[in-house]
Amino acid sequence: MLAAPAASNAREYLQVFVKQPYLELHSGPGRGYPVFHVVARDESVDVLFRRTDWFKVRTERGVQGWATQWDMLRTALADGSPFTFNVGERSGFTSHRWELGAFAGQYGGATLISAYGSFSLNSQLAGELSVGQFLGKFSNGVVGDVGLMHLLVPEWRVSPFLMLGRCTLLPGAQVLPARRVQESRRIHEAQPERQGGRMETGIRVLLLTVTLAALSGCASVRNWYHHRSEVRAARAEAREEAEAARNEPPQDENAPPRVVEPEVARRKIKVPKIHASNIELGLHYGALSIEDFGTNPSYGVSAAYHVTEDFFFLAETGRSTAGRTSFETLGGNIQLLTRAERHFTYYDLTLGYNFLPGEAFIGRGLALTSAFYLLGGLGATDFAGDKKFTLNFGAGYRVLPADWLAVHITVQDRVFRSDLLGVAKLTNNFEARIGTTVFF
Repeated sequence: MLAAPAASNAREYLQVFVKQPYLELHSGPGRGYPVFHVVARDESVDVLFRRTDWFKVRTERGVQGWATQWDMLRTALADGSPFTFNVGERSGFTSHRWELGAFAGQYGGATLISAYGSFSLNSQLAGELSVGQFLGKFSNGVVGDVGLMHLLVPEWRVSPFLMLGRCTLLPGAQVLPARRVQESRRIHEAQPERQGGRMETGIRVLLLTVTLAALSGCASVRNWYHHRSEVRAARAEAREEAEAARNEPPQDENAPPRVVEPEVARRKIKVPKIHASNIELGLHYGALSIEDFGTNPSYGVSAAYHVTEDFFFLAETGRSTAGRTSFETLGGNIQLLTRAERHFTYYDLTLGYNFLPGEAFIGRGLALTSAFYLLGGLGATDFAGDKKFTLNFGAGYRVLPADWLAVHITVQDRVFRSDLLGVAKLTNNFEARIGTTVFF
């Protein structure tokens, strides 16, 4: 029985060579982490994976560290060609055909939170689909839009746009809390509003089709299809010319003519795909202080996407159960809320900012990369039979025992307007939690 070579079981990594005087390696993926090692010119490193603007590399001696993408652009492959990859800049963003995003605003006096997806047909025309939820004082509901978006000046960083689309509105019945405390301290049982299941639809026309087609740069679908075919053919021809120029040896005017023309086929190097580890999924557990209802355990899940070394987007949801108010405790058998209405459920979309990167030392021989971060975002809170628009603010501390594992300690405040106890006010609901996440 023959044993397979150890190299066959090892993962194939991309090998690049340093062409500058040296390549700096940082202890973590950020400018604030210190430089602890340098790689000399003409030495090679293996590219393990990428996280935002940084590459985790391993030297010939087994030293692992982080190199910035700008330094990696100055390295070369084994055949001498430059190491190229997608750089997170405006040209790379505008070359993508898919776009995802979120927005918030006012919709008929209610707060609207929506997410959208867009597919670009050309530099100016795109199809867009959005789904959102509006949270009003007397009614909540779901709204959806589908249409065409025309970007007027695509070469500008900030450009106006026009849309032609269709809107569908699904109003939902607003169920008021089962019991409220009024100013007179009397308890009233609220009745749910009676609403039918009728679906209201409407057409939102922001630009006539004739006007849209007449605008410069906005061609018909057939012209767009032919244009895309011409672009593909031109790109293929350019790639063939570049490959031919690359394989052709340089000509020296003073060199004597060759007696024998060598027929050596240039070996093409297969560049392995570099894994990007920018997605973070995890669980958390802690305590949530619901204003007027005490502090109780909370739990939830989160998902984050790291855009750069500084910024990341965080989507999370969690739940807790409210306790009894002092009025309920002193009033005996008075119950302001039912058991189901005491569930406190939140949904957040948050922007995070990493600052103060550093290292956490355990003993003398173990250093873990870490960072503090700030949080700020918006979302919705489902509590007391009502759904409220919510703003959240907070801060946290992240430490990484391994490249793929992180431990978080976070403190966050969720603020929304409530009139549950008879007086309209802004309520602050603080949560302190600890969680663990995994990078993918």
